[in-house]
Amino acid sequence: TFNDMMGGFGWNYLPEETQSGDTREDCIAHGTLTFVKGEYNGETYNSVAEWNAAGYIFDWQDGDKNYTDKRDAWGSAAFPKGAKITMELIPDAGYQLVSLYGDDNLVAEEEPGVYTITMAGGMNSHLMAKFEETDNEAKSTHGDVSTGSIDIMENNIEDLVDNGTIRLNIKEASNPVVDEFEAKAQEEEVEIQTY
Repeated sequence: TFNDMMGGFGWNYLPEETQSGDTREDCIAHGTLTFVKGEYNGETYNSVAEWNAAGYIFDWQDGDKNYTDKRDAWGSAAFPKGAKITMELIPDAGYQLVSLYGDDNLVAEEEPGVYTITMAGGMNSHLMAKFEETDNEAKSTHGDVSTGSIDIMENNIEDLVDNGTIRLNIKEASNPVVDEFEAKAQEEEVEIQTY
């Protein structure tokens, strides 16, 4: 158990079977939870090793995501009260993060899949993330382009994309960007044929 000076959370990478034979889906299947950074006492630590070197009580245990043994397909973390922990949920190739459930202290950051939690004393919660299989996507907001496509010439997308899916965004260049191109072309005494 945690005292008032520590907090923690855990996660599973495999759905668990209950004693009644039902399956609990409260896990992080089709993705991985990774440590990004921790902030404590005015300092920022970018790795588990940095935390440990600073001498604080800290623990981050990654489970075996490859599920070679169901008993190893879990992870856990414990930190001092008040520590801010930033973590990232990385989808497997062909999947995207849809939702994350856990403690009320979880806050979504601007970057997709990145969350920060401020550890409360005595906290011991379970994180659950839902990833859905998603196709690659071509999205156009350009007036002259109505559609686009993404062709991957390899036999296996995982050879090129380790996680998530690919999105091709096609949009018109804003005036400041166009102005910058034209100013640079004039400065270099070159003519822009097309962009």
